[in-house]
Amino acid sequence: RKKTPRLNLQEAINSLSYSPDGKFIASNSYGNTVKLWDVRTGQKIKTLRGHSNTVLSVSYSLNGRLVASGSYDNTVRLWDVESGRSLKVLQGHQGGVYAVAFSPNGEFVISGSADNTIRLWDVETGEQLKTLQGHAGGVWSVMFSPDGHFIVSGSEDSTVRVWDAATGKNLQQFLGHEGYVYSVAYSPDGHFIASGAADKAIRIWDAKNGENLKILKGHEDGISSITYAPDGQFIASGSTDKTVHIWDAQSGENLKILQGHQASVYTVAFSPDSQFIASGSYDKTVRFWDVKNGKSLTTLEGKGHFGWISAVVFSPDGQFIASGAADNTVRLWSFQNGENLKTLRGHTDGVSSLAYSPDGKLKRQYCAFMGCGNWEKSKNISSTGR
Repeated sequence: RKKTPRLNLQEAINSLSYSPDGKFIASNSYGNTVKLWDVRTGQKIKTLRGHSNTVLSVSYSLNGRLVASGSYDNTVRLWDVESGRSLKVLQGHQGGVYAVAFSPNGEFVISGSADNTIRLWDVETGEQLKTLQGHAGGVWSVMFSPDGHFIVSGSEDSTVRVWDAATGKNLQQFLGHEGYVYSVAYSPDGHFIASGAADKAIRIWDAKNGENLKILKGHEDGISSITYAPDGQFIASGSTDKTVHIWDAQSGENLKILQGHQASVYTVAFSPDSQFIASGSYDKTVRFWDVKNGKSLTTLEGKGHFGWISAVVFSPDGQFIASGAADNTVRLWSFQNGENLKTLRGHTDGVSSLAYSPDGKLKRQYCAFMGCGNWEKSKNISSTGR
């Protein structure tokens, strides 16, 4: 029997993100770092250091070349996956950066912060283009619509808002949740928006008219992370009840409950082919699950970050994983053997968010925009609430 690969983390996981090709995952914990992992081997490829506080979120660009990370140090960092260097430090937020996300074309990055704002940045220049204001509480989750025309956000004010990406105008406000909205996600076709909150509920909204179409219940505690499968068939949710749930995106049926984590699940991510789910937890492990049968395939634990993992993302090609943590670093890992390929330093606080750019370059941003770095890739990777 083939040995199951493990990602050795040593920290609670806060966020996970698959690379677009499904070969890698980026993760972060409350160790201030972001790490990249090889999905197939479970080996850590790289560790990205630079944040001066906990890394809360990580995101891969669609082409897998960039990773973005967000941290409690109030900065967002952009990293080059190939070289492992920090490319840019995006500064401007007045509070921790809870969430980061790339635009579909890879030209822009958005960040959500404890300062109640969403900021739009130019990836090439690092220039802050717009500040979106309207939320009455910290912004925990942000995402571009598939066509890049809209932005959805979830906040401590219990609302979900939709914005015009070009003008920054607030177009819609969705009401219904009775607690912090920790995670929001567009369906792959852009027709629906899913939101998860501290009230234990997942709500499905019509993206066009704001109608609340469904309420998914099953978790025994707050929802910290939700995501659609790339093929649009499923929704995965992570909760402080220590479980991951898989839902039928169309009917809302609760298909599977994935159990194994020993603490709150803060981040979930689908592989690019929709066949696997990566989940990161406060128990300092990243677990991989088979979507079809719900079985736990791999557990990454033991070494790597020195804090709990706050963000994880797959590279666009699925070969690598980037992770961010409370140790202020971003780490790159081989999905195939779990080898740590690189450590990216630069943030002066924990990394809260990570994102790969559409072209595959690694980009990392943080709670209050900080610095960025790049790291070399062997061959080739929500935001979440707490």
